[in-house]
Amino acid sequence: MTRTSRWDGAVSLSLLAVALGVVTGRPALLVAASVPLALGAVTRARAPPEPTLTVSRDVSERTPRPGEDVRVSLRVRNDGDRTLRSLRFADDVPRGLDVVDGSPERATPLRPDATATVEYVVTAARGRHEFDALTVRTGAPPSGRERRTTVRADPVTVECVPRLDSDPRPPRRAVARLAGTAPSPGEGAGTEFSSVREYHRGDPVSHIDWRGWAKRGEPTTVAFRAERTARVVLVVDARAAAYVAPDPAGPPAVDRCVAAARSVAGGLLSAGHRVGVAALSPRPCRIGPGAGSGHRARLERALALSSAFDAAPPPNDAAGDDADAVAGDDADRDARAVLDGVRRWLPGDARVVVCSPLTDDGAVDAARRLAGYGHEVAVLSPDPTTVDSPVARFARAERDRRLTALRSRGITVVDVPFDADPGDALRRRAP
Repeated sequence: MTRTSRWDGAVSLSLLAVALGVVTGRPALLVAASVPLALGAVTRARAPPEPTLTVSRDVSERTPRPGEDVRVSLRVRNDGDRTLRSLRFADDVPRGLDVVDGSPERATPLRPDATATVEYVVTAARGRHEFDALTVRTGAPPSGRERRTTVRADPVTVECVPRLDSDPRPPRRAVARLAGTAPSPGEGAGTEFSSVREYHRGDPVSHIDWRGWAKRGEPTTVAFRAERTARVVLVVDARAAAYVAPDPAGPPAVDRCVAAARSVAGGLLSAGHRVGVAALSPRPCRIGPGAGSGHRARLERALALSSAFDAAPPPNDAAGDDADAVAGDDADRDARAVLDGVRRWLPGDARVVVCSPLTDDGAVDAARRLAGYGHEVAVLSPDPTTVDSPVARFARAERDRRLTALRSRGITVVDVPFDADPGDALRRRAP
């Protein structure tokens, strides 16, 4: 129960009228002032009724595609025996969903057994979104008192799982270079030239040097160095530092990191690599390298639904038992606190692609440490410093310093504009 200030102005004027009536000796002012004072005293003594409500909710699609419109219908029924003369309710729209049409709020009187309905439309976004509660306010307008209640309903869950691209986007050669595809010591199917040798029966026709045969009169075979597929783990920076956003109304940088990991994972799987995912976050998410349609589906669901990539950032104190390890401005200690578990879990021969906005030195330290433990490391970095402001310019200079520091250690860094397609950025790097 809360007290509002609706009657404060009227009471102040009434008290002023009483004072003037006493000073001037005019009874009419005293009588006129007593009416609103009495009414205010009565209405303040009356508590707003406690509502008895039944809530039901429907959504037009439980598993929408990213960007698809989802219509939400909310119905509130008054099961009490008193009319709610001033009822206001608002659906608690899950964080990460934007209302694009209609309103999740309504104010209306509601008689017993009557139902009030609202409909609104949200745009589907990556993740699991649960509708389960709404906020209800009741109170007669003149009372100056308001009752606020949270009403629970049967939860309705909407899951939006973006698919990994099945076509080679970004191009297979680009992701292969980013992953550092390893050559095999032997010869076989591949793209890197190895040698020219005498033709042997059974050699592939496509490997015969037809031009040399026509010129020298003897068939020869071009041998290529065989390539073996790599085991690649995409490490997504999902610490609190990765939740910055150029636009407060837009997605945080971690969303762009997840999108970059999804784009690269699709290209790597299409190129025949074994791919895994891990979150650099106090909320763990780890899927070992694998291949196949079943593994592709696991990666899709992990990148879309894992709590490590929630719309809300993780609490700093969840990074470890040592509170000092994540206190103050020492964001790099945050990365160290969660990196050790990821490092111990990583396969020894795994190549690592770190997807991070590089908003602090902790991400740089993580990439350097992984490289120091013998992993081949590349960094794919969406740039969140696109706003033109003094703070953004300072952040941009700091981020440029981090890019230079990584490249000076021989780590491949692909800088991606915040709103750009990561596949396009890779295509420009390795067309």
